Amino acid sequence: MPLADNERIHFLLAVKGTLAALGGQAQQTVNMFTYRRDLFPAVYNPASLRAAFLAGVQADWLAATSVHWTFDSLDVRCLNDTVEPTSTSTVGVAGGIVGDACPGYTAMVISKVTALRGRFYRGRAYIAGVPESATTGNAITAGQQILLDALALDLNVAIVDADGNRYRPAVLSQSLSTLTTSPATVVATDITSMIGRTVLGRMSSRHSKVS
Repeated sequence: MPLADNERIHFLLAVKGTLAALGGQAQQTVNMFTYRRDLFPAVYNPASLRAAFLAGVQADWLAATSVHWTFDSLDVRCLNDTVEPTSTSTVGVAGGIVGDACPGYTAMVISKVTALRGRFYRGRAYIAGVPESATTGNAITAGQQILLDALALDLNVAIVDADGNRYRPAVLSQSLSTLTTSPATVVATDITSMIGRTVLGRMSSRHSKVS
């Protein structure tokens, strides 16, 4: 039985992309972001949520990434309802920084911070498509840091869709949540800040795959 709209509180948005092959196979990337709806003036509409997310972050995301990385699509689904299908929209736009890109396992890092301590209440986003021109050693340049900070700020802002629903960024604890029953038990803590890191990170199998 479908959940009532006021029970649709937590949502998972997945940014999916492709890093073009540089002497190898193309690499698929995925970034997951959790949001908690705290204003309910209208019925949840996945297309409206996707549009609001893209309006808030797409420009700065592309400005910080290489032309060799393409923002393929955006998925959204309600975490509270385990039987609700994923809703997807196609984006299909490449990053904006010309020149070579770093290898696919290299990523810029944004830390997700909440008011609570412990590993269940922290997270990181690994942003693929690092331009070679934006790196120095194992760190990003000062100019690239400005671009990454702009993206981190976008991701830290609550989303308000065209219907007036408000969604706050949160860290999902999969260990403390039970996501296999409907309605699911979701433990998600509001994010207080997102911080762009200077040192480069590495993509893991959870964030990318070669195809």
